[in-house]
Amino acid sequence: MHCFQCCIVVPSNSNPSSNSAIKGTQSVENSKSVTRTTTRGPLLCETSQICPELAIDWTKQQGKHHISAYIYSSQKIDLNEFTFVINHKNYSFSPLSATSYHQLNKSDMIDSSNTVQVPSSLLSRFKNANDIQVVLSTNQGERSYAMLNNGKPSKAYRLFLRAY
Repeated sequence: MHCFQCCIVVPSNSNPSSNSAIKGTQSVENSKSVTRTTTRGPLLCETSQICPELAIDWTKQQGKHHISAYIYSSQKIDLNEFTFVINHKNYSFSPLSATSYHQLNKSDMIDSSNTVQVPSSLLSRFKNANDIQVVLSTNQGERSYAMLNNGKPSKAYRLFLRAY
């Protein structure tokens, strides 16, 4: 559960009145519409597996979307290619740039991440799929993870469906 805080800023040269507080409250209430532009969640993994997270950016750019993978490990992992196996058909994509690495605070864990650009039609295939595997080609070999396995959805897939 997340806790969000809000405050209303009143200029220091004015006297805060109940009227200005009400106007501030109304402007906050009127700004409640938030558009989710990215969904992110883990794939299905075995207990002993390093489990990546998949993020989908819903901002369409020329009919395409960005999908990013994040792997948390004690080693840097190069993400060289993403293959989505949807109902046993392969769709492979090369990353837009080199893998980026971020050391997590107060930890020996490294966040290795990369992004591919996919056509919107791939997301339509996600929605109508029975089985989706995500194969990440890395400097340590290919790693396969389920996004949707025999009708069992990963959190990444459930979030995808909520946003689609």
